[in-house]
Amino acid sequence: MLSFKNVFIIFFILYSTIFLKSKIKVNKNINKFIYYILGIYICLGIVSSIFPISINTQRILFNLKNSIGENNKFLSINYIYESLFLNIELESKVIILKDLAENIIMFIPVGIYLAFLDRRKNIKEVIILGFGFSACIEFVEFLTSVIIGYDYIPSNIYSIILNTIGAVIGYIMFKKLFTVILNINKS
Repeated sequence: MLSFKNVFIIFFILYSTIFLKSKIKVNKNINKFIYYILGIYICLGIVSSIFPISINTQRILFNLKNSIGENNKFLSINYIYESLFLNIELESKVIILKDLAENIIMFIPVGIYLAFLDRRKNIKEVIILGFGFSACIEFVEFLTSVIIGYDYIPSNIYSIILNTIGAVIGYIMFKKLFTVILNINKS
């Protein structure tokens, strides 16, 4: 999963980049830098969402033998409701809330980058692209589970929804932040 440190680094770099871009005329070097940071973000996203897979053969065989993970195919929104409101264990609720927050936070930079790299993007396009990126990640997680033979990383419908919400939040944050920075620069 995405750690707080990684999220902080991403947001710091994004904020610094936006600040620099508002202070300096756009040139090819800044755009190259932005794409470079986007590449780092994509790599962090892949590592945190797709590759927490154990390549330990003994662990995979143990999980297959003990049927660990086989009942987790496509966790639904009912799973969230049941875990938060019907399950009494506080520890389970904390885990679910953390997962929900991570899904939103992980995609906030997607919305920021979509707005930053193409200012003509509107919220509808951000929703479609955020949904598409998220669906691709969930499909790869599902495909990985099928190839391995058990759900090491369960595919979640709610992840797609929450990731899309995160992209929209990032888009709105960028629009508001960029407006504030431009107003500060004008005064």
